[in-house]
Amino acid sequence: MLSVLARLEGRSIFQPANATSQWLHGENAGHVRVADAKHTLLGYCTHHLSAIFWALPFEAWLSADRSGKATFTLRKAAITAAIAYLVD
Repeated sequence: MLSVLARLEGRSIFQPANATSQWLHGENAGHVRVADAKHTLLGYCTHHLSAIFWALPFEAWLSADRSGKATFTLRKAAITAAIAYLVD
């Protein structure tokens, strides 16, 4: 979806993934318009590992409550997403 939005803004479809590599390459990483291992692969891996990182405590939290109610799951997902937003 980020690639589609980038294209609609007149940017390269690779810029959203490249921007995620800014933790290593600085703020200019998001301006790189081509796919390369240095920016795109690192950005993709960073994003993927971040998703796994936040999924682990969420899954542990879900397994602690066996009620299985959708409202509890949605609430926990929203809380986890909010914490991830604040921390990341």
